[in-house]
Amino acid sequence: PAQGLFIGPEGKDRLDLKAAKILGQQLPLAGRLATPPAESLAFVKGALFLPLGSSGLTPAGASPSHLRGWWIRHGEKPKPSRGGYRVLEKRFWLAGRSPAPALDEQALARECDAHFARDQRSLMVAELDESGGERSRGFIAAKSWPVLPGPVSA
Repeated sequence: PAQGLFIGPEGKDRLDLKAAKILGQQLPLAGRLATPPAESLAFVKGALFLPLGSSGLTPAGASPSHLRGWWIRHGEKPKPSRGGYRVLEKRFWLAGRSPAPALDEQALARECDAHFARDQRSLMVAELDESGGERSRGFIAAKSWPVLPGPVSA
């Protein structure tokens, strides 16, 4: 599948544009700046998020064992979860367990309604198992997401 299908949570970044910048500009520059000139390699960390219910999509060059997540738009049903959900503040997107309270599906819907009434930025949500541990992570995006992306910035 085309790397252009993988759009960042704010709709501004796309994997194809980011890869083109890394491979076309940043790596060649790093190789030229080394003394003596050196071969440059890229290792991009992160997770790839697919529409809920999708499977098997992996962009060219991605590790088969890359981190995966799911996404839905505001108003769509999240993954069914016996343990509930936890809305993660941005500072916990890459970190471990968040101290945010567990929410059931109705409380998550109310939280999303309140959030999207004032802000169109995506929310990251942890789906919890019965013991309160994380089973998966996903984004809940605004109904208007994805925004048509512009060039990826540095």
